[in-house]
Amino acid sequence: MTLSDAFKQVKAFARIDGVFMAVLWAASFMAIIFDPQSVWGTMLAIATPFVAGARLKVFRDRALDGVISFRRGYAYLWYTFLYASLLFAAFQLVYFRFFDNGAFVGMLVGALQTIEAIYRQQNLSVRELQEAVNTLRATSDVQLVFTFFTQNITFCAIMSLPVAAIMRRSNAPYNK
Repeated sequence: MTLSDAFKQVKAFARIDGVFMAVLWAASFMAIIFDPQSVWGTMLAIATPFVAGARLKVFRDRALDGVISFRRGYAYLWYTFLYASLLFAAFQLVYFRFFDNGAFVGMLVGALQTIEAIYRQQNLSVRELQEAVNTLRATSDVQLVFTFFTQNITFCAIMSLPVAAIMRRSNAPYNK
């Protein structure tokens, strides 16, 4: 297989798995939106590296006969998370633009105001918290989505390193 074919193969599988990951993130996001006190949204988000590892294992075993290098595994994960982040950003933009009406930012502002009360009790400065509240209130939908997008890309690029290292395999498994 040429380098160009291998690159196309990685991107093709990553696009499909990026859709799965975006659906997982959307479910996590909606669980947090509709029931912030529940652990389901957090648990779905925490499942991200495990789902990514499972999908990488499927790619390794079915498309590559059980052998994958660290670089190819990292490239696959990076592209998977890039496609997932793009789809998730589109989902969030639609949600924030047409359905949210400021509820998400209101939830964040409420959390910061709770923290502000704790700061005041402890006689700590609340100026930074008040600035954060003002910044959140002034944030547009696009800015909020872009912030999530960059956080997703950064976190997933770092998280992909150990997952790719764990899932790499240089020898084909023994099959009877």
